[in-house]
Amino acid sequence: MTIYADIAEVFLTVPDHEMYEKVLAIVLDALESKHGVFGYIDFEGSLVCPSMTQEIFEQCEMSDKTVVFPREAWGGLWGRSLRSTRTILSNSAGRGPEGHIGIDRCIFVPIIDRDELIGLLAVANRESDYSGEDRELLQSIVGRIGPILHARLDRAREERERILAEEKVRA
Repeated sequence: MTIYADIAEVFLTVPDHEMYEKVLAIVLDALESKHGVFGYIDFEGSLVCPSMTQEIFEQCEMSDKTVVFPREAWGGLWGRSLRSTRTILSNSAGRGPEGHIGIDRCIFVPIIDRDELIGLLAVANRESDYSGEDRELLQSIVGRIGPILHARLDRAREERERILAEEKVRA
């Protein structure tokens, strides 16, 4: 199977709460990366990262660590990538917030579908530098998963709205 077929199979067969972690694992393996994030933009415009590499969360010593990042907290290269809706590739060590694990190399790709920012896919800390080909591969993956992720997010929003309407009727 190819990376695209592996990811498509996950999107078709795995529930939402497991899908992010499984897709990220496929991407990390393909790009030989130690760390990564696959997240979505929620109803309030925050970045939610249900699949942040477990090691990142466990080793992070920040006092306010979270997996939900409101738009006003979007900082560093990943925040710049989301705000500009552009891919950022860096092969030099960056400075993160105090207590955050070190990031030596990274690629951040915002997920955009129908001109709407819907998420972020990022890889980091590979042993060797990332190349233009790596950036293109990650952008290609994002281009293919964008419409599917958007459909899943729309379905979740509609389900949420339905539940709220039913609760309103019951009240």
